[in-house]
Amino acid sequence: MTPRNRETFDALRTRLGPWLVFGLSVLAATAVWRDLRLGSSVIGFAQGVEHAIAPLETARVTEVAVEVGQTVRQGQLVATLDTAAIDHELDVLRAERALAEAELAAARVQAERDAAEARRGLEVDLGTAERRLAEMRAQVSAVTAELRSQESERRRLEALVSAQLQGRGSLGDLDARIARLRAEAEGARRAIALQQAEVEASRGRLDAERGDTVAIVTSPRAREVEVLESRIRALLDRREARTLRAPADGQVASVSLRAGAVAGPERPIATVVAPGGGRVTACVAESVALDVRVGDRVTAWERRDGAAPLHGRVVGLGPIVDEVPTRCRPNLTDRVWGRDVVVLLDDPVPLIPGQALDVRLDSERDAAGGAVASSRRPETGEPRPILVPAALAERSRFEPSGAVWVPALSRYVVASDDTGLADTTEHRPWLFAMSADGRVDAEPLPVRGVDEVDDLESLALGHDGRLYALASQSHSKRGKRPEARRRFSRLRADGRGWEVEASVLLADLLDAMEPVQRRALGIEDTAALDIEGMTADGEALLLGLKSPLDGEDRALIWRLARPDRLFGEGRLDGAGLVLHARVSLRAPADGATVPAGISELLRLPDGTLLIGGTPAASGAREEGGAVWQVRAADLAAGGLLPVRQVQQWPGSRPEALALAPSPGTVLVLFDAGASTPAWTELPWPGP
Repeated sequence: MTPRNRETFDALRTRLGPWLVFGLSVLAATAVWRDLRLGSSVIGFAQGVEHAIAPLETARVTEVAVEVGQTVRQGQLVATLDTAAIDHELDVLRAERALAEAELAAARVQAERDAAEARRGLEVDLGTAERRLAEMRAQVSAVTAELRSQESERRRLEALVSAQLQGRGSLGDLDARIARLRAEAEGARRAIALQQAEVEASRGRLDAERGDTVAIVTSPRAREVEVLESRIRALLDRREARTLRAPADGQVASVSLRAGAVAGPERPIATVVAPGGGRVTACVAESVALDVRVGDRVTAWERRDGAAPLHGRVVGLGPIVDEVPTRCRPNLTDRVWGRDVVVLLDDPVPLIPGQALDVRLDSERDAAGGAVASSRRPETGEPRPILVPAALAERSRFEPSGAVWVPALSRYVVASDDTGLADTTEHRPWLFAMSADGRVDAEPLPVRGVDEVDDLESLALGHDGRLYALASQSHSKRGKRPEARRRFSRLRADGRGWEVEASVLLADLLDAMEPVQRRALGIEDTAALDIEGMTADGEALLLGLKSPLDGEDRALIWRLARPDRLFGEGRLDGAGLVLHARVSLRAPADGATVPAGISELLRLPDGTLLIGGTPAASGAREEGGAVWQVRAADLAAGGLLPVRQVQQWPGSRPEALALAPSPGTVLVLFDAGASTPAWTELPWPGP
């Protein structure tokens, strides 16, 4: 290169070089922004749910039944822990229980003997008192008869004296006898009254003795047995907890401990990674992160040839803007800041946790830049049709009556008043799956362990993940109440379906109660019973009655404190069923408002109780309903609850409430009988 050319090159490098570097930087930044901006394809990753398999208390591992990479099903054995110490405690407690039961039996025999002897003594006393009373009554009868005879004789003599056929002196002795007999009769009557009181007292003592005195006398020892049984159950639960099982379907990601090692709450044995239930985390650039809204539509593609588009919506946003992970950067050497966006797919497909996807956020915006309401999410609570596929309609009716969101399925599980087709396949043991945008799956969810379901009115997801399913307990229009209408069941997930783990006939248990116990629940009998609402309240359940209403047309709310006791023992004793509250509700019917019963209950995470209600008495041509709110503090107090109406639907009957996957949102389902059912969403009501 000549000196002149070199001078020219140096001049160009000095003058144009910085501008060239700046331009290339702008182009690179623009490329990054275009790759991460809203409406373009960004990178997302399928979520997984990581479960650490660890015991609740420290114990030695006796067996590990899985290996890394192994696919496991929910409930499959993962590991077992040593139970020798617990078994020893169980042996001791069982021996103590056997001794306590023997002492209880002996105390019961002695109490029954003492009670029998006491009854015999009281019966003798009562017999003596009754005989004495009979004798006194006989004596009064004799005196009364003689008195009447003497009074008749006096009237005869009085007539003779008046006719001057006999002297008046003959009346003196007769009057003395009559006076004596009257005094004797009056005294006998007073004595009879006292004796009657003695007989009643003796009879009362005998009736009291005929009560359950044996139970009262033996109650302390019976409580000792119950305490020991409770301690044994607690130990059995601890023993069962040392058999560790997979909490969900997934794959074993790691095995940290082997047989002989000591595991504990902070020392897990293995890790199982379950699918994320159709959830994807997408990385959105900081420049547009604030434009993303919950409810925005999303399209995603797997990174493979021929992959079909996956549709979903935004259900959550990261709380902060932070540096995005390396895998989210189009250029690995560039540092990029952004925000995590959680997407829920409408139709979950089997994705490997961590699998990369191309994600496009299709937010709908008007010309001014404001968000346009999504076409699939009602903002005003207006009911919209549920999409029931023809393939399902050909197999079953779909009349929604209860619903819960099940994250593992990324679906609502919905109960229907009626299943199958009338007079052919009625009462099929089915639940149904519905997506977050109101589309019902064509394939029902089978309920294994029962032959049929009938008038299934409410579902509640317990604190332990089990599903409670309650039939109405009511009589049909034909006046029948078969077993399926009286069933109250606890279900556990079983693949793409549910299995009945335990079941009771609730109406039968209520019928077996003493009348005073039923009256304490606010009912005289179960003839008009119709339970349509249920929700979890911690470990307890709240049950809402559609009917009967109380004497002031108020609906009743029961609280079942210990459902595990009910399903474990099959009886209400000890399950803590009480009348917790009453609510005064009115719903629209034929243009007027009428007393309403409870069609659904939903306890929100903030403690608020939502109550769905419809007219308690049927027969109106057009019935509507409403949803009311009860504050957490008022619900805890019980009694007569103050309610605030959230929304009313004059021509639609809200039959199911459920927490929606969108934060702060509640699903409402409307039963329209043979017509198309509907759905809507409501925001959580404010305080």
